Amino acid sequence: MSDYQIHAAQTIERQICSSRTRELAFLIETDKAERLSSVMRMLAALPPGAYLVGCGPYTTGVHRVGSAPILIGRRPLPHEDSKGSDTNVLVNDVPWFAPREVSRVHASILPTEDSSGEGFMLRDESSTTGTYLNGHRVGLDDPRSPPNPAPLQNLDVVWLGPSGVNCYVWLTAG
Repeated sequence: MSDYQIHAAQTIERQICSSRTRELAFLIETDKAERLSSVMRMLAALPPGAYLVGCGPYTTGVHRVGSAPILIGRRPLPHEDSKGSDTNVLVNDVPWFAPREVSRVHASILPTEDSSGEGFMLRDESSTTGTYLNGHRVGLDDPRSPPNPAPLQNLDVVWLGPSGVNCYVWLTAG
């Protein structure tokens, strides 16, 4: 490696750490009542429907889910093959330009085939680190583990990977 590459890598790594620290400071300094008020305004503005609400630092956004399957994953890195399935919900889980927990094709939300048209299932797409529903890994041979795919209920918590950093709340509004 050249001196320039070493210096560039050190500068980038320092900024990654610094920005994460500033984000934590912002969360700590912001009044909880103010944060709750912002979330309640968002909830009040949602039209009836099903939503995947990002709650982690890399899983931001409110994603409306309809009658088409939704694929959740991350973009390929520059050194990875860019071929493969396109994801509908992108997770930016590459803080040091290497995936932390989220696979390129990690999980999907599937509408059920029932007559109501209101049911949805969570399916792990053979991810490396697993998909978790309310803290339990989907598809394990364990009585506490939900099946793969698993039915989603209002306010279920979905993790992409075991740390819980990449998390969503399943929300049925209206």
